[in-house]
Amino acid sequence: MDFGYHPPKTTKTFICEFHLGHEEVQKYFGNSMHVFLLNIPRLEFAAIIPKGGYATLVFLGKEIDKELVEFFLNTSEVKRCFPPDYELTINYSCMCFRRINIKSACKPFSDRVVLIGDCATTKLYKNGIDAAYSTARAAARTAIFESISHEDFRRHYWPTCRAIIKDNKIGVLVFTATRVIKKIRLARLGVLRMSSIEQQKKSGHQRMSMVLWDIFTGSSSYMDIFLRTLNPFFLVRFLREISIGFLPFKRNGNKEDKDMETNTLGRLYKDGEAIVTQGELGHCMYVILSGKVEVIKLMNGKEIKINEMSEGECFGEMALFDHNIRSATVRSIGESRVLTVDKKNLLFWIQKDPSMAFQIMQTACDRIRKLTDEISRMKSSARGDLDSQPDKE
Repeated sequence: MDFGYHPPKTTKTFICEFHLGHEEVQKYFGNSMHVFLLNIPRLEFAAIIPKGGYATLVFLGKEIDKELVEFFLNTSEVKRCFPPDYELTINYSCMCFRRINIKSACKPFSDRVVLIGDCATTKLYKNGIDAAYSTARAAARTAIFESISHEDFRRHYWPTCRAIIKDNKIGVLVFTATRVIKKIRLARLGVLRMSSIEQQKKSGHQRMSMVLWDIFTGSSSYMDIFLRTLNPFFLVRFLREISIGFLPFKRNGNKEDKDMETNTLGRLYKDGEAIVTQGELGHCMYVILSGKVEVIKLMNGKEIKINEMSEGECFGEMALFDHNIRSATVRSIGESRVLTVDKKNLLFWIQKDPSMAFQIMQTACDRIRKLTDEISRMKSSARGDLDSQPDKE
């Protein structure tokens, strides 16, 4: 076009479907969209979306090709989501490599001419439906209430395009942050832990889950997403989940392996199930990822509850130093998810961050002090009961 128009810059994405059947889709995917933050070049996001008897695979990135798709499907994270005997082969008759805009057009209007939607500007890495509606509405209002001149389109139509372009610049920052997270293992695990815990809870704010959802679906503006990630509650929780990553888990038994196959960390304990038992030999410590536990001490044949711990606290750390028998039993109160850490992994991370040793020692000292005070209190109470009994003649 001879009025200075240049089309938007585009990139190639990918969509395909895998048929599993309704029951298998419900069993392995449920009703949730599964988002993957894998450190793969040219891949920004990938997601598997359950739809009836099909699992739809969607890629967002730059110049997606068959080699990249096949590499993605061969990763262990993706294979764990599908049935063990399912063959992940692409049905090239049921797929498309569609192109989407990554930059806006230059000067999409002139006298008696106006371009909208994909021909003008759209949200970064998203389809053009919302942008087509908003730009079409602005173009129609200008043509009906103003005129169809170049100047009126510049004054009344172009600001709508500029607002989308401005939001896309924030989107570039958001996707840059996701690329950094994908390259840092602890950050990736922090995202996984935070979203996993949110999905397990029936109530409360699902801050990370909604951020991931809105980034992928485009349900909110990038500015709104960016501001939500600056929320103090979001930042504190995210940093807390990253810090837990300094204590790598150890798989213990088939049940925990099964838990890990569902993209969760640690082992899930049922109500009343013992995590450690008094008198058994200890060789690892534990970190509570979610739920609550109670500490039970067996004294004179009676079980006495001496403490209660919740999410973020650890126990059993003394076993890493003396390999002695457990001094108490720890049971789950309701359902709880607990991470197991052995001495080898802990020492590895202490070498990287020596302050962790001090933190563990401080936790152990505080616990010993509390236990000593509790035992003293129970002994004083026992003496009082004896003193209050009448003397026998």
